[in-house]
Amino acid sequence: MKMHESSHLFCLLCLGLTLFCSCKNQLFDSLVMVATLASTPKAASISNTLDSSSPIVITFTRSIATSSLKTSGTILSESKPPAWSSKSAANDTVAFSPKSGWAVSDSTTLIIDCTSTDGYPIATVSLGFGVVDHAVYVSADKGNDSYPGTAGRPKRTIQAGLDVAEALYSQAEVKVAEGQYIIATSDPDIVLTQGIKLAGGYAKDDWMVRDASVYASSIVSTRDSNVGALVTAMNCSSVAIDGLTMSSTDNGSDLTIIKFDTVNDFTISNCTISGIATRVEFTSRAIDLQKSEGTLTDDVLSTATHQSYNTTLIAAESGSDITLKGITLKAENIMGGQDIFGLDLSNSKATVTSLTATFSGSLANFRGICLDGGSTLTLTGSAISFLSTDAASFSNGIHSANSKVLVVRSTISFSTSRKTLATGIFCNGGSLSLDSVKIRIDTGAGTDEALALFSLNALSLSNSIFSSAYPMKLCYIDGCPSARIYNCLFECDKCPTTMMLVVSGSAGASVENNIFLGQAFRTVALSFDSAANLPSALCNNDFWVAYRFLATDDGLAAADISTLESVLATHGVASRGGNVAVAPSLSSDGNYSPTSSTPISVSQGGADVSSIFTSDMTGAMRTTPWSIGPYERD
Repeated sequence: MKMHESSHLFCLLCLGLTLFCSCKNQLFDSLVMVATLASTPKAASISNTLDSSSPIVITFTRSIATSSLKTSGTILSESKPPAWSSKSAANDTVAFSPKSGWAVSDSTTLIIDCTSTDGYPIATVSLGFGVVDHAVYVSADKGNDSYPGTAGRPKRTIQAGLDVAEALYSQAEVKVAEGQYIIATSDPDIVLTQGIKLAGGYAKDDWMVRDASVYASSIVSTRDSNVGALVTAMNCSSVAIDGLTMSSTDNGSDLTIIKFDTVNDFTISNCTISGIATRVEFTSRAIDLQKSEGTLTDDVLSTATHQSYNTTLIAAESGSDITLKGITLKAENIMGGQDIFGLDLSNSKATVTSLTATFSGSLANFRGICLDGGSTLTLTGSAISFLSTDAASFSNGIHSANSKVLVVRSTISFSTSRKTLATGIFCNGGSLSLDSVKIRIDTGAGTDEALALFSLNALSLSNSIFSSAYPMKLCYIDGCPSARIYNCLFECDKCPTTMMLVVSGSAGASVENNIFLGQAFRTVALSFDSAANLPSALCNNDFWVAYRFLATDDGLAAADISTLESVLATHGVASRGGNVAVAPSLSSDGNYSPTSSTPISVSQGGADVSSIFTSDMTGAMRTTPWSIGPYERD
């Protein structure tokens, strides 16, 4: 043996960075191993983890006598015959390729002995690794970050699993077993990258069993304040989080659980996020989306905060475009705070279906959904509820500034015996369209409004119900020319002095097929700022009110149908007539639906406005002659 040259002979193994290996001949240098990148997979291996489809490629510094190659190990039965090639010298590279993919395994070995063409023996190459196939496993209870990340030998930390998945694949899943994964102040954020899905809810004893509601994979932050987000992604696409529980025990400020910045095609689903802003003083967000596009499905987000400022469950800003399906938002038992937001949009777009949002507490400003900066909201089949808020609280179901709002088949309700200042929907600028919406306020404040609308360039209310126990102005519309108000019901059941629909500076409005229901003392159905701003159409409405059907600030008044029609004719309201004043005999269950006692003048007394919409509050088709009010009954 030519011992004096032995230290100059070594091999390069195209597998990863630090595979398990040994050199039996101590005269030779240890192996130098480098990663080989490819499109899919990205690398053959990382550390002691091997991709199931990648070849094992070993490059030597000299030509090898191919006949001297001796191999052993568990992987050989799955390998094609070794293939020799040349990189810097003849036959200096050998590749072991799978016949049809390496079998996924917790432990696989390959052992190589050979000699160079000029007689130098190579130190024995002994390799050990786990084999994965687009899935990396993590277990807080049974894992170790020195393990390969296979089902039997999982990683311990989530980030270690993500590192393997990112290094090997352009698309992969990191499966997280039940258990608690602590993120301390000294720990970095968990970082998601292109094409990676982080999935929790797996049973720690059986990876074939998954139920996130039973086997909670819990990421818990014990960080102090001002440390960023718990889970982040930036400048990537096709990332996903599914079936994880995330929470914080933070007592500081500025905490975010999930933050995506410039992320496209993301998915956050079946997750539970809780405990943000337990005792904070500034901004906290459960999910913070910047310039991102994606979908949230069946997630539950909650906070129980006190002495808090600007706590938001979902924030989307800077041109984000998101879809929410089946989301539950809870801000309950709040004990003091400045602004508590469910969904906050700034210059962004949200399409929301089947949202359930619940707010309760005291000394706080609650906003179910907030929009500004030219945002767009489409809300369908959703419910926003406010419970047990006190006199120091101010609540908006939807608060919009210079944005576009479309709400369909949804409810906003305030149920409390305390004197909360409540507004169902507040809009200043932009546009609003409501169809089949129910807003009910039971707070006893006397200043509540189902609607407070200002300077809208387009306003359409149809098939909707607006009711309150103690409003001064049930619905207030100011500066909304050509507003369209069709087939709605306006109801006040307790307040002795109420104006149901107050319209100011909105000439050209259409008020047709509506029911005004209020038998309390001094109830006014319609109030206009002046005779000059009477609607262009006021017809086929049912005025079942105790005091006045119509009044204006400059002295007009009508307390019966004949006077009403005379006032309208005198002031040039061309589209008029068909108005009635009869008890509509509606159901007493809070739905205000027609009954068998509803008179024909209501059930068949409406005008046909099928050029605008064709169905009623339940989705049933309208038929001629139309019914007055939100429901069709012939």
